[in-house]
Amino acid sequence: MNQRVITILSHDTDPIQTWRAWPWILALGAVLLALGFITLSMVTLATALSMVLIGMIILLAGAVQMFYALRYRHWKGSGQQTFSAVLYLLVGLMMIFKPFAASIVFTMIFALVLTLLGCLRLSMGWLARPLQGSWWWTLSGGLTLLLGVLILINLPEAAVWVIGLFIGIELVMAGSLWLLVALQMKRMV
Repeated sequence: MNQRVITILSHDTDPIQTWRAWPWILALGAVLLALGFITLSMVTLATALSMVLIGMIILLAGAVQMFYALRYRHWKGSGQQTFSAVLYLLVGLMMIFKPFAASIVFTMIFALVLTLLGCLRLSMGWLARPLQGSWWWTLSGGLTLLLGVLILINLPEAAVWVIGLFIGIELVMAGSLWLLVALQMKRMV
């Protein structure tokens, strides 16, 4: 068994204990992969559900803030705390009851971030051009910029599927990674 690989994968010094975990890691990979393909088969629903879930979290945060703002209203700043809680509650409710409107905002911010990251990576590629392999910066920047611009020019239609698509891709990538780790662990015996 390759002790170095075991040490990288686990804090456990007993290689047999670490090796015994491979079926569970395989199961984790399979579940994530299956969830990823399910998500990819219904990206619109995944987008809506993710907005509703985030809305519920924001709504809960607003309720907790409101509780404390009212409970300790004699403290300085309780008015600002109450206003903050109301904003949280309104945004949470909007996300729950208007998930596609929320997805437009999220997708627009995401596309703007991608566009900015693409520009930054392109500039890093330009600055690093004397170095070998600097073209990776330029390629990465160009593709990221292109993705951001493509999403932006396809708003609001893209907002219905972009978030669900990216969640699905992430789940497939994570599932594939854990499957490969599990298979590598199994081979170590």
